[in-house]
Amino acid sequence: MATLAFTNITTAIAPGGILPITFGEDGLVVEFYKCQGGTVGDTTTIVPSEYMSSIRAVLGGDIVATDNISTSGNTSVVLTHVASAASTSVNYSVTLIGRRQA
Repeated sequence: MATLAFTNITTAIAPGGILPITFGEDGLVVEFYKCQGGTVGDTTTIVPSEYMSSIRAVLGGDIVATDNISTSGNTSVVLTHVASAASTSVNYSVTLIGRRQA
């Protein structure tokens, strides 16, 4: 089991690089990441920026992984691969939605 890398690409997506990116009108923020592919059992632990106080949802593109998000939210998320990527050079897009830091 390996610990895989991630890159926060939120500022590259934000209009003018201005943060935080808001989600709806409920005081939620959204952040975007690229995560490295791996094999079954590999993990990626993502800690969001200071704008997000509690992760409420994890949305993954084609990544086949479980997460540890509870119904009351988490301050970080651990993605555990349940299927292998074609290679570790494969990158997945992951979106986190969470509460805005008070």
